[in-house]
Amino acid sequence: MSTGLTNQEKAVKSGHWLLYRYNPELLKKGENPLKLDCKAPSIPYREYAFAENRFRQLLAKNKERAEILVALGQQDCDHRWNFYSQLAAMKYAPSQG
Repeated sequence: MSTGLTNQEKAVKSGHWLLYRYNPELLKKGENPLKLDCKAPSIPYREYAFAENRFRQLLAKNKERAEILVALGQQDCDHRWNFYSQLAAMKYAPSQG
């Protein structure tokens, strides 16, 4: 509990947890309804993951499996960031009607 806020910050900085807003009313103005409230990932996913006890336990019990899962987690973070940043950069025209 004492490290909860720090872990949440690491989750955002690693790209594991993205902060964004979606307002469909912006479509009427021709604006993108998706706004990212976080910056691009600035720390590796492993720094977030191994700060959490649940992941450190796996590392202690099965290091090879833990490394595979952390690599997959990094891929997921990278793909999600790329996808959401592309969506947030899209241009919209005002809706007709």
